[in-house]
Amino acid sequence: MGIRAERRAVLYSLMRGVALALLFFALGIGVSWLWRSREQLRVGKPAPDFTLPALDGRLVRLRDYQGRVVVLNFWATWCTPCQEEMPLLDQLHRSASEELVVLAVNQGERPEQVQAFLEQHQLHLLVLLDRDTRVSRQYGVRGLPTTIVIDPTGRIAAIHAGLLTPEDLRTLLAPWGVPLP
Repeated sequence: MGIRAERRAVLYSLMRGVALALLFFALGIGVSWLWRSREQLRVGKPAPDFTLPALDGRLVRLRDYQGRVVVLNFWATWCTPCQEEMPLLDQLHRSASEELVVLAVNQGERPEQVQAFLEQHQLHLLVLLDRDTRVSRQYGVRGLPTTIVIDPTGRIAAIHAGLLTPEDLRTLLAPWGVPLP
């Protein structure tokens, strides 16, 4: 084996080592990110604060609802289970007392698209626009719909992934005696 072949073999081994190191580094960052996002979503942990624009143009902050039960629903117009549960959430929103608020967080869609959906289905929810999905990621949302109940002290009280039924909603809100429509 000549000197060139030896150098090539050493260089190849070095490059393979660097590639493996980069792979493990990237995996470590990914696992760390996933772990942190799941940590934030645990029941009993403080709900991360956020500010998002509402469909009507005003800015809405989660902390403005401290002292109330918050039903935070992550959804999109293209999501069939989201479409199915929207009338239930709309009824809850319309009948909500001062102790409860429903925040429907739309994930990644244009305001015109969301407005057309609400008009078509005659819904009157308070819709927040998470255009860049920053808040959805902050809450560790992995699928739609996802509903998170935040207690009056600002802690995550319950997490429900998937279609929300009236029974699910009754169970989620039972600790506060919230009457359902």
